[in-house]
Amino acid sequence: MIARLLAISNQTLLYYYLLCNLSYLLMLFIAFRTSIAHHRKLQSFRLAWIKEAPLSPPISIIVPAHNEEKSICISVLNLLKLQYPELELIVVNDGSTDATLAALRERFRLRPIRAVYVSQIQSAPVRGIYRSETHPGLMVLDKDSAGSKSDAINAGVAAQAGFVASFDGEAVAELGDLRAQFLRKAVMAGTDQVCRPLVAAGVTPAELLVLTLGAVPASPQLLRLRQRRAELGLPAGDDAPLLIDPQTGERIAEASVPLHLRKARVTRAGLDANTSICSGMFRVRYPDGWTA
Repeated sequence: MIARLLAISNQTLLYYYLLCNLSYLLMLFIAFRTSIAHHRKLQSFRLAWIKEAPLSPPISIIVPAHNEEKSICISVLNLLKLQYPELELIVVNDGSTDATLAALRERFRLRPIRAVYVSQIQSAPVRGIYRSETHPGLMVLDKDSAGSKSDAINAGVAAQAGFVASFDGEAVAELGDLRAQFLRKAVMAGTDQVCRPLVAAGVTPAELLVLTLGAVPASPQLLRLRQRRAELGLPAGDDAPLLIDPQTGERIAEASVPLHLRKARVTRAGLDANTSICSGMFRVRYPDGWTA
């Protein structure tokens, strides 16, 4: 009886292992066929056209680096080998205490550039901006450390988003004009930030026209507006009109108030649009470390 039970057990185990191995063989065969079909499908796509297409969108890669002097140059060289029509590499030296920046400057012949840096994304102060003489698509930002990688990414996003403009020797004279242009747009956007709550509270355009900065309730938005006006040499005291032409500093004419308010709103929307998409992405990716 026992011998018969052992024989049945052996046969059962044999059939079980045979069935398992046949199942594995079948799955291997299916995976092999699927892999071949997928490989043929990939071959049907001509991905090389991306490198040749003149309308391929530019891409910026942001590389935070903190105390990585031994590996940063190798990492940057590998990234620079990527084949793409318009590729910009932004390395953010995030307050390194070792020779990370020195290694980058020596290997890639970095030179400091004069730049306008008006960041719409909050980050620790940027101490310097560099361009490579050997790799035109390489930019290096040297900034103070804020203790988080997300802060370094924020600084890189601000640099990539069009708030940094470099100048060679022949273009130095244009630096002041471009900075003033940025500040005038900031004044218009700040005007919208200050006026919109007033309009929501029932203040009419005619009343806005006669308001002075001293009569507007204190707020961080009003303080920034005063600072930006002062940088442009525009009236920023308590007796200064709220609505002025950012070019001349003169009070807006009564008939022009609605148009001026619409222009301020459009300007603010345009500045916000430059960072809204990236801001949302980083808010999801770094819920604890991202700040706007």
